[in-house]
Amino acid sequence: LSNEHSFVSRETPNSAWTEIPDASTGLQAAAAPPMVTRWSQKSPGLKILWIWTLGTAAIVVGGIVRMRVNDMQKMLREEGEAAAAAAAAATPASREHVPKDDE
Repeated sequence: LSNEHSFVSRETPNSAWTEIPDASTGLQAAAAPPMVTRWSQKSPGLKILWIWTLGTAAIVVGGIVRMRVNDMQKMLREEGEAAAAAAAAATPASREHVPKDDE
């Protein structure tokens, strides 16, 4: 095998990229840098994507919750109106004025 297919590292010695020899071909392959887990070390683009994703999820969940609450209020209002109408139709005499004995 010629050496022209091997990867040549042009990174500085303090870089996170390192070369790992491949046992099957003898070529050098570049290893990925370690994962960054702290928010302060993440790139601005990745931060924007996370904020966009979480914001979109919050908007969708908020819309669904609002729709469910409105549906529940509408259903309760309709049940209350139906119960009031049924009570009014069942007891029409309850609205009549009944005179007391001293009147």
